[in-house]
Amino acid sequence: MNDKPPKLRSSAWFGKPDRDGFMHRSWMKNQGIPHDLFDGRPVIGICNTFSELTPCNAHFRKFADHVQRGVTRRASHGRPSCGKARCRA
Repeated sequence: MNDKPPKLRSSAWFGKPDRDGFMHRSWMKNQGIPHDLFDGRPVIGICNTFSELTPCNAHFRKFADHVQRGVTRRASHGRPSCGKARCRA
């Protein structure tokens, strides 16, 4: 039986010590993500269809904020990543 945890796709992007890993981390740091969050935790993408133009999707902004807070509270398990226009910390 293999006791090793599976390798995460996000570690293939952000955990590499090469030029590509540097560029991926730099892009996220440019968005305000601190360096200490690149410690091997998974990156959890939160997408929604919120739009100020369609009132039927207006509630998705609050829903995405709630999901982001839930992921942040369990910070040992992952780091949320979502567009600043649709999600606010």
